[in-house]
Amino acid sequence: MVGRRGRLASLVMTGAALGTVLGALAWILAQTLSEEALMAWGWRVVFASSLVVTVVAVLIRRRLSESPVFQELKKQHEKPKSPVAEVFQHGRQPMLLVLFMNVGISAQSYTYQVFMASYLVSTVGVDASFVPKVLMIGATCGGIAAIGFGILSDRVGRRPVYMAILAALVLLPGSTFIALNTGSPYAITVAIVIGFVLAGQGAVGVQMSYFPNCSPAATATPASPWAGSSPRCWAAVSHR
Repeated sequence: MVGRRGRLASLVMTGAALGTVLGALAWILAQTLSEEALMAWGWRVVFASSLVVTVVAVLIRRRLSESPVFQELKKQHEKPKSPVAEVFQHGRQPMLLVLFMNVGISAQSYTYQVFMASYLVSTVGVDASFVPKVLMIGATCGGIAAIGFGILSDRVGRRPVYMAILAALVLLPGSTFIALNTGSPYAITVAIVIGFVLAGQGAVGVQMSYFPNCSPAATATPASPWAGSSPRCWAAVSHR
């Protein structure tokens, strides 16, 4: 299983990419409605459709078994009285390591997925109908890239793949905005696709198998939400 851990764990980000694709598709369909219809009933249909995804997610989660490590810890009755306190006491260093390894990627990821949608319309002057289409293409490519990078990390190691992606992301923002500001649909599409492939899903696809190895088994589960969610919160705030 270890030899396929990167491939299998990357499927998490493929699911995230699929969510972005479905969201973009809903956006495209909403754009076909008149403003009156959208305000009267269209927005309700969009929100109600999320119930279908929620029900499917619940059914899938109920059928999933816990990892062998978690099951072994559960058998040993090693349930901490205060999980958060235990993380800060025994897992503070790996938690901070994962947090800072993730913060830059999360900022770039949400820049491509959220900020650039408004930037293309309000600053570049792109037709609003073009935006969800290019985001859907980017998310599709990103989901495929997540699996590709996961497989690659199984063969050459998590660290080399992750470091190569980080190096590329250092150079990516400047060239991305140059491409966006040309106003060319082709240049914009290429820039968005590369952003989704590297920052949106590719890097995070490797994180799914890389980060658990950074923490002891006993603190990996409670530490992961702290280390994974905090950078995303800051990334969201930075685009307010």
